[in-house]
Amino acid sequence: MPHNLESKLKSLGKCLVIAALAGSVFAAGASQTSWAAVTANRTTIYWANWGGGTIGDATLAGADINESLVPASGPVGVTVSGGYIYWSNADANTIGRAKLNGTDVNENFVSVAGEPHGVAVSGDYIYWSERAGNNIGRARINGAGVDNSFIKGAQGPWNVVAENGYLYWTNFGASDGSGGTTIGRAKLDGTDVDEHFINGASTPSGIAVTKSNVYWGNFGTSTLSRANVEGKDIKSSFIETLGAPGDIALNGSDIYWGNYGGGSIGRADVNGSHVSNSFIVGPNQPTGLAIATAG
Repeated sequence: MPHNLESKLKSLGKCLVIAALAGSVFAAGASQTSWAAVTANRTTIYWANWGGGTIGDATLAGADINESLVPASGPVGVTVSGGYIYWSNADANTIGRAKLNGTDVNENFVSVAGEPHGVAVSGDYIYWSERAGNNIGRARINGAGVDNSFIKGAQGPWNVVAENGYLYWTNFGASDGSGGTTIGRAKLDGTDVDEHFINGASTPSGIAVTKSNVYWGNFGTSTLSRANVEGKDIKSSFIETLGAPGDIALNGSDIYWGNYGGGSIGRADVNGSHVSNSFIVGPNQPTGLAIATAG
């Protein structure tokens, strides 16, 4: 083969290899960009697996179920805020924190007392309910300034939420007991405490609040109840659940709940219609619920 032709063929071969490599890199980059874009817009539902010792997650469509996103120690409550998941470790007396994708896990983000169950975040503060301590605790969002007796006198509070400038909590039963019948409320600064804001609940567990309504789970009757935001117009059997219900979460026109006694997560229209108690099947005694959109 003439020397000059051999040289040209070698040069052409190198160009083809370089072009192929460049195409692969471009394709990989496009794939990564596409994946990141999808992830950034993903709406996720998180739950605490009390029986499994983990935080699980799935898309809000009920797909891509991961029962072990984050390890935990007797998790009950879970909430999301500022790109983080927060959960209560009832067995370790701590509040854990991780990024929404399950990385940067810190199971001892806040050391608390009284067997923490519910957890809520509002502004510069994180709040939790102490089932064994009969209190609502508070700390700064960075974990400092822990006050385990921020609000005293609750009756074995299971869960707590922050909405409308108030804290709301379910009084499951005094001193880690059961048989409670009330929903408590106080201002975010701990004043105007009303342990009987709503009466007539049946060992209330989870709770969620909107601008117009209060929803709670009844461990004693396997139902969800609803009242208006003033605590009136109570519908005791608003939704029938599959076994004792855990926490409640709302997203747009949908309501979700953990079937603690049924090993599933349920969903319905927020008006109580189109009930499905098997929206997500497989969670292990699901308690806390939270919903977040990444990005």
